[in-house]
Amino acid sequence: MKKIYISICALAISVSAIAQSSFDALTLAKGKKSNKSILMNAEKSTPFWSEDFANGIPTTWTNSTAPWVYRGTSTSPNNTVGGQGAYSGINNSPATNSPIASATAANGFIIFDSDFYDNNGVAGAFGTGMYPTPHNGDLRTDMIDMSSYADVMLTFNSYYRTFAGQAFVDFYVAGVFVERVQVHANIAVNDATFTDEIALVRVPFSVVGNSDVQMSFVFEGSTNSNNGFTGYYFWQIDDLTLAETPANIIEVEDVVVGGFWMDYANYSGLGFNGIVGLDYTVTPTSQLAN
Repeated sequence: MKKIYISICALAISVSAIAQSSFDALTLAKGKKSNKSILMNAEKSTPFWSEDFANGIPTTWTNSTAPWVYRGTSTSPNNTVGGQGAYSGINNSPATNSPIASATAANGFIIFDSDFYDNNGVAGAFGTGMYPTPHNGDLRTDMIDMSSYADVMLTFNSYYRTFAGQAFVDFYVAGVFVERVQVHANIAVNDATFTDEIALVRVPFSVVGNSDVQMSFVFEGSTNSNNGFTGYYFWQIDDLTLAETPANIIEVEDVVVGGFWMDYANYSGLGFNGIVGLDYTVTPTSQLAN
């Protein structure tokens, strides 16, 4: 497995508060504010391929037995509902099982709901759902022509929460598996991305330049085990695009402009070593004298 990192500037501190005694335990999801990730491109490329799921999952794509499902305006549940599993936050008051906050979420998105598939929305009812863990969700596109490009970037909205599940994008050429790229490898147990997260995956060089490329979005809930559990919780995606990789690209996450103590009230802990989530600050050099 090859991990490809495309960020050349990532300023973040991520310390996850994980509910545990002597072992990790499944926890209810909590609400999470937007991080407003900033993508700064010296030049922007026009996508040569895109999918926003306005008409559902394309019929030419291949879905797994435990399927990815489409949430649209007329589906049940519809696109206002996120995860439905017992640990999704659906039973919190107010509910914290938010749907993805993508640019086109209003016309639908897709989800692999591992939590729901295992327990059918009932806390403690492990293995009683329609597709119990261990399970994998594998959604493969139809053929995509990348023959005119030497360097390609996959960009998409991605809302992901994990216990033992893992998120991957697999790449195929002429129907043959070529390479796997892990997405959100830095997300800790019981943690989640932001609802409006933008994921960037550089297509492996062994894949670009071919006319018969397929991508597969894989929620892997069978091989990685955490205290006897596999899978859990979910992966929601939307607004997929493929474009030539810009000559210059910078990704900046979780940066606070202002004083060192800005936003400290949103984090818990005792003392300097106990505070969770202290922010770095960014101050333009032109303002240092002020």
